[in-house]
Amino acid sequence: MTGNGNGNGRDDSLAPAVAALRAGRPDDAVRQLNDLLARQPDHADALHMLGVLCCSADRHEQGARLLSRSVALAPGMPGAWPNLGNALSALNRYTDAAQAYERVLALNAGHVDALIGLARCRSRLKDFDAAERHLRRAIEIEPEHAVALARLAELCEESNRVAEALALSERGLAQAPDHPMLNLIAARCERRGGDLDAAAERLENLTALALTDSQARAAAFEQVRVYDRLGQTDAAWQAALRGNALAERSWSGAVDDAKRALDQLEEQLTRFTPALLDDLGTDPVDDGLTDPVFLVGFPRSGTTLLDQILDGRPQLQVMMEKTIANRLQQVVAALPGGYPQALSDLTEAQVRQLRQRYFDEVDTVMTRDPEVRLLDKLPLNTAKIALLYRVFPGAHFVFAARHPMDVVLSCFLQDFELNHAMANFLSAPAAARYYAAVMALFERFRDHLDLRLHVTRYEDLVDDPEAATQALFAFLDLPWDASAADHTRNVRERGRIDTPSYHQVAEPLYRRAVARWRRYADHLEDVRPIVMPYASRLGYP
Repeated sequence: MTGNGNGNGRDDSLAPAVAALRAGRPDDAVRQLNDLLARQPDHADALHMLGVLCCSADRHEQGARLLSRSVALAPGMPGAWPNLGNALSALNRYTDAAQAYERVLALNAGHVDALIGLARCRSRLKDFDAAERHLRRAIEIEPEHAVALARLAELCEESNRVAEALALSERGLAQAPDHPMLNLIAARCERRGGDLDAAAERLENLTALALTDSQARAAAFEQVRVYDRLGQTDAAWQAALRGNALAERSWSGAVDDAKRALDQLEEQLTRFTPALLDDLGTDPVDDGLTDPVFLVGFPRSGTTLLDQILDGRPQLQVMMEKTIANRLQQVVAALPGGYPQALSDLTEAQVRQLRQRYFDEVDTVMTRDPEVRLLDKLPLNTAKIALLYRVFPGAHFVFAARHPMDVVLSCFLQDFELNHAMANFLSAPAAARYYAAVMALFERFRDHLDLRLHVTRYEDLVDDPEAATQALFAFLDLPWDASAADHTRNVRERGRIDTPSYHQVAEPLYRRAVARWRRYADHLEDVRPIVMPYASRLGYP
């Protein structure tokens, strides 16, 4: 750190804090900086240094506040902007972080770390083309930069450009053979290329290194996939236990949040009485808006596969996993009677407003063609079928079904980005209880609402994709196209599939995921009594 408190000139007031840091006493350095700031509250360099120390201690909120004050006082100080970007990125404030990195690049267009940070922000904001441009620019500047190569390899692998991802990871590993992310991407590529033994060996070597929690979590879930493919069921289960324990540690209060999400579903079941549903009015609304198709089910039940089959049909425009129905529910919840009771008292004017609100929200997340019917794909909208039916009485609902034991197992074995609902998948019994709560709502909606509903079973798609696809197309009044049964062609044309199953839907249909739960039966004894009743009612033996 240099400067007179405003980012320029010489300033010896930081010397005691710097000396404490060099002596390995960061707590003393923090005390020295706090004392300095008590005397000089607008000391930009001290704010910067203290902000960095807070971030290094995982106090990113405090660090971001200090760094923001520092750059406000000394906007030309180059070192503070990348640290501010890092702090904001750690807080998932990616738009703000991107602005900080852009300020760095305005001062120094060749700042590689800022390019990498900006690429991460763009990726998290779903602007993957921009992310790739920034990473390629970083590699132009520093061709063997391990982090830039790893980030670009990850982007390629997630876009199903596996050969390119492997080449990039191998290029980076030639310079940094123990780099965790490069090894992880290489292992993913080896698995996807069928070299399971090589992937398993690489992952075993990787887990012997000193990894961060996030790196260890990613490695554990990749081991799940590899060991499962190798038929090493117990090893896969143990890896899932490790991965989910690390995921739980990353989310403060995960168990309590999961329980709240489950309680909310169970409370809705008590409120969605048969009488309320039987009396739910659904008069057609002539407002020029076409009622959507809703693709629902449960996570890991095959919704992404169905989405790939339907995407590319000129009669449909797909919206991937946006929680817009949640916003409609919030509007209804604020009405007299609350949610769901207020659904039965909605006036025609209120229904029109909700319909327009829905499409206004859609327009904020995609460029919608109003002449094409929207397909809204979000598995857990199953719990909102009654709301969607009330607002869109002409909607078609496609329900993706899969054997409940396979669904619950797959949820437990998958590394999800956690939220209140997904936190239920940190254990198999909790996943089973959440599945049962969603399915109880689905069965009640199905039995008491006059739904336009089509159920497509994952197993039927695998066994006879053409017959299952023809039935689905007939339900949606789509002209039959034999190429639709080849979902991999659409995946190749679409490029990136932004769901956890991106790598699976890129493969031809396979049977190895059918009845997979039987291999794990000894680990699922607590799950069976919870979900098997739903299996029989879905027609599974």
